Amino acid sequence: MVIVSSKSQTQIYRKFKANIHILKSHHTTIRKNYQPVLHINHIRQSAQIIDIHQDTDILRTGDKALVTFRFMFRPVYIKLGYRLVFREGKIRGIGEVVELIE
Repeated sequence: MVIVSSKSQTQIYRKFKANIHILKSHHTTIRKNYQPVLHINHIRQSAQIIDIHQDTDILRTGDKALVTFRFMFRPVYIKLGYRLVFREGKIRGIGEVVELIE
């Protein structure tokens, strides 16, 4: 939940692009349709990777990539520059929101 002015032009998003860095992975390959839990400020929700924008379509420990995410359950209020952490099992990663998609 966020508090915003009634005069502000707020918008909620279901899809966004983020530059991510895989910090730790345990024998798991990250590819399209992978569904980690994202933590972005006040948000904690599962999201699906719908596109990986690089030469290979898989990610492993130490890899960096531009990735398109789609929230699984509901759209949320996010802004450009928000930092994110994602996890699933023993996989950990960080990133930053770089584009919002309506």
